[in-house]
Amino acid sequence: MKWFLLLLLLPYCTSFLPPPPSAPSRRSSPSLSELRLSPPTSLNELRQYVPLIVCTGVIIDILAGQPLLKLITSSINPSNLENENNASSKTSKYVDPSIPRIDVDSITKQALDQAEGIKGMKEWYDARKGSKEIVVDKKAEIERQIEEFDRRQKEREKK
Repeated sequence: MKWFLLLLLLPYCTSFLPPPPSAPSRRSSPSLSELRLSPPTSLNELRQYVPLIVCTGVIIDILAGQPLLKLITSSINPSNLENENNASSKTSKYVDPSIPRIDVDSITKQALDQAEGIKGMKEWYDARKGSKEIVVDKKAEIERQIEEFDRRQKEREKK
């Protein structure tokens, strides 16, 4: 994808080179006598070869497994290269070992134990309720359901 963008921007990159001092008249194709086999001698003559050289370099890099692209991107973001080199080690130079780390497993275990304790206490309380407490709880639950039903009815009437 990166090389595709580079190929799209290539004509704009070559347009920054200075134009030739005198632009010859352009024909659709040069004749054999006009073709020159000697190497170009000035910057203006090299300008026509820039897209060819860049495209050839990109194609060779793609065929070789993109080592040049990997080298360029690793130099842009050195942390990725460092992480690849230290993948086997658990500590990185960016992690300060003097700072205590959070033990997520122990916090999770404590939260689960606390939730189980609350659930056990509620079950114990429900098992030891008397008939009066059961009636009061059912009455409160029914009142809450009636209020919820009335609220939904009012919302439907507004629409």
